[in-house]
Amino acid sequence: MIVKKITTGFVIQTFATEQGVFVRQEFVAGDECDYEDEDGSPLETIDAFKDTKGKEAYLPFEMVQPGGPNPDLPYDWQCPICMYEVKWTMNQVADGGTPICPECDCDMKLA
Repeated sequence: MIVKKITTGFVIQTFATEQGVFVRQEFVAGDECDYEDEDGSPLETIDAFKDTKGKEAYLPFEMVQPGGPNPDLPYDWQCPICMYEVKWTMNQVADGGTPICPECDCDMKLA
């Protein structure tokens, strides 16, 4: 028997405006789930959705990340004023923004 689990939730997409690219996306699952058979008919119970140990089967909600820059690869960033350079990843951009020049206190640009 094929059982479909439909999970309600939302997607967070992180966009780096300076580079014009999405750098990350993630799915945040809610608490509400519905179950259907392979024909799309609702199932009232989830007894069929158990693993071999009798627990509800679980699969992580991993999303395919956007193409483009490797989020873990360090890229060269440069201050447009003093030309100071630093290595910074797209994950760092997603977490805290573009690097700030320690000399000029301005946003750095991809070199």
